Amino acid sequence: MKRISMVILMLVALTGCQTWSGGTSHPAPITTAGVQVQRGRPNQVIDGAGWVLGIPNKLALWDRRADNHEISPQTEADLVEYLHSNNLNNVLVRVNQYDPGGEWKRLTQNKNVSPGWRYTVGTYNTLKYTLIPGRLFGGDWYNPYTNTINLSSDIPTLALSEGAYAKHVHHNTKPGTYAAVREIPFVRLWHEKQANNEVLSYVKSTGTAQDHEEAFRIIYPNYGASWGEQIIGVLPYGKVAGRLVGASVGHAVNGVRKITSSDDETAQPAEHFMSEPAVTEPLAIATTPDIPNTAGPAVIAPPAAPISPTRSTFPPTYQRWHLVKVLMPSMFTTIQNLARTRPFAKFRSCASGMRSKRTTKCSAT
Repeated sequence: MKRISMVILMLVALTGCQTWSGGTSHPAPITTAGVQVQRGRPNQVIDGAGWVLGIPNKLALWDRRADNHEISPQTEADLVEYLHSNNLNNVLVRVNQYDPGGEWKRLTQNKNVSPGWRYTVGTYNTLKYTLIPGRLFGGDWYNPYTNTINLSSDIPTLALSEGAYAKHVHHNTKPGTYAAVREIPFVRLWHEKQANNEVLSYVKSTGTAQDHEEAFRIIYPNYGASWGEQIIGVLPYGKVAGRLVGASVGHAVNGVRKITSSDDETAQPAEHFMSEPAVTEPLAIATTPDIPNTAGPAVIAPPAAPISPTRSTFPPTYQRWHLVKVLMPSMFTTIQNLARTRPFAKFRSCASGMRSKRTTKCSAT
């Protein structure tokens, strides 16, 4: 344990030295469309170590851009445009940057949140930022007590999700309470769901159909990973395993969504390549041409019913259950393999020993 603590302290010191090199401790922010952006200086050693530590998140989202510590100008521009369009110009965006001094200063200057929340829950979050720097350990998050968005991934959807959470905090009448409730287990999932819905609506209205589908591809596994982390995060290595298992479920649910949405599109008879065009007979007017019409206006017969087209595809219900039947065994196999790993095996044997009163202590190491 002491060795781990020493390694963390050395990495924090190394990261801090990199941030403050160049003779300035607080680099001037770059203002883009009224939004302040600060970028960390590139460092191959630190960013390379952060890329390796971000491998579990890359596997969970199945995207190498997750926690890659190399944010593209396009991702930055998408977030800045969203913040500017929602009048969130006072939010600071830190792009792969570690600046604890600046965060503590912003904690004292943020008047949007009451001092009671800033100096309790806000102090805890800022201390966690100081001791576990995202510049090394990755992650994308919004700190409402310092009003700062931190980015480590080059994925626009994740950046927009944090911007949506910032919007909800700013538009709430009690932002400190709204943010503090998020710290309660499982309650944060409701906040995350609201932010995800906001992002999907925003991308649908401003982006292309491909952008909208890409947002679904990231949001579903990321939300599933959050569920898995909350459910089995108390177990040894539970957060990493929970994110992987939850993300796999999210990928499966997104696959079902894609099949269901494709069924809805192909359900239109005119768009299906096996459908026959509907045939409608012309209106028949019952009149007698040789005899004067003394009984009133002509009688219009009702139109004939169109011929129902035929489809050659299976119904959506069959396709949905077929996909579940294929995916469920693989998910159960993944969970069983995780349960057989060394940390979980020790935890399981220790728990059985406690039930038989043979021991009273459990160790995950």
